[in-house]
Amino acid sequence: MKTFFNFRDLGNLLTEDGRKTPENTFFRSGNWDTASVEETDFLKSLGIKHVFDYRDLSESNGPAKAYSEANVNHNAFPTGVRNQKLLKLQKAGFIKKLRANVSFEDIEETYARLPFDNEGYKAMILAVKNHETPILQHCFAGKDRAGVGTALLLSLLGVKRDIIIEDYMKSTEFEDEFVYYAMKNIPGFIRKIVVKKAKALFTVAPNLINATFKAIEDKYGSMDTYFEMEHGLTKNDIQEIRDFYLVS
Repeated sequence: MKTFFNFRDLGNLLTEDGRKTPENTFFRSGNWDTASVEETDFLKSLGIKHVFDYRDLSESNGPAKAYSEANVNHNAFPTGVRNQKLLKLQKAGFIKKLRANVSFEDIEETYARLPFDNEGYKAMILAVKNHETPILQHCFAGKDRAGVGTALLLSLLGVKRDIIIEDYMKSTEFEDEFVYYAMKNIPGFIRKIVVKKAKALFTVAPNLINATFKAIEDKYGSMDTYFEMEHGLTKNDIQEIRDFYLVS
């Protein structure tokens, strides 16, 4: 079982205008809490300026040791699941959590709500605008909150929608890790039951990330208008960002 998982460089992705995203500039991952010495050294080698950590306080005991040792700025923005049922479940007792069923509709609602009034994503996009890169985005598993943050970043850079979804779906390779680290403290004889009831929490599916895009387009009509209204970016800002980062 990997101690550090769901990491990737978001470089070399094709944009609508035929250019590509730069390598060694934008990264995504699961959390670094269990990173080995070798993995910490790897993090340091990336020269990252900012880590955007979207985990809730209940998921973290503070910045991972790897961040201080790699000399990166740790920006914690607890994002929340943004679904009332899941919020209540987070605060529930152990037995109630074991009995709970989590539906795909619950997760879709979270994906649909994440892009709006989200201080973490605003800070991430501001860092990109101000050329404060390289950056890394992560949450617990690196698939949901970091997945939405990555989809927003790649949309800002003009990456083709199908390629954004293709990158998102790469997280399916790490579903065993998601289950293991989320459930490792639950006794084995009941773990299978819990995993079955909470299957949606560990799933990576196109309809989830598409719920994000649909919510944005339902509210604002286009991604450019979303970036204008939620992040204060003008069309000139968006073009400047693309011209600064994208490569031919």
